[in-house]
Amino acid sequence: MSIRNMFCSLAVFTFASGVFAQEQMFNAIKHDLEWEGKKVSGSHHGKVQLSKGWLKKDGDKIVDGYFEVDLSTMTCEDLKSPEWNKKLIDHLFSDDFFSVKDHPTATLKVNEAIPKAGDKWVFNTDLTIKGITHPLIFEAELESKDGNLEFDADLVIDRTKYEIRYGSGSFFKGLGDKLIYDNFEVDMDVVLAVEPVAQTE
Repeated sequence: MSIRNMFCSLAVFTFASGVFAQEQMFNAIKHDLEWEGKKVSGSHHGKVQLSKGWLKKDGDKIVDGYFEVDLSTMTCEDLKSPEWNKKLIDHLFSDDFFSVKDHPTATLKVNEAIPKAGDKWVFNTDLTIKGITHPLIFEAELESKDGNLEFDADLVIDRTKYEIRYGSGSFFKGLGDKLIYDNFEVDMDVVLAVEPVAQTE
């Protein structure tokens, strides 16, 4: 092969790599996050908002992802009394729970996503709350619809791993009907829109 033909072949290969080796970034454009915490005497539930969220795909693989939750947007939906509603939210913002003043966000970093049957995936992530990080594995449905991705997951989180021990029977005895269960749940329903990102290497 002549030097000229070699350079032509290299140029074609480089061009083809830039065109076909692409990743796709999906940014959150719509979301609905609902939380629920349970205690012996009942439960509370409400909503919270994302600051940002994205997933990155390489072909059919999810190779990266990140969700950031703005804890200062937390609301309670079940307490109709403004006074008691505010008391609960203020308590959740306090150091007994999420220390929102010092730690205004919680983050979920996607390390790996493993496809299962149908639209189901297993997500291996790192969850950070109050500056404390622990692994969190959960199952999610990920469906392509109208050119977007619809991400639906139910997260079950042990709050005591993040130094949230108020009312926990794992650390305090004799709480009676004041006991609050360690696990709380977050239902994530997120729509992500595609933004092509050229991959040149």
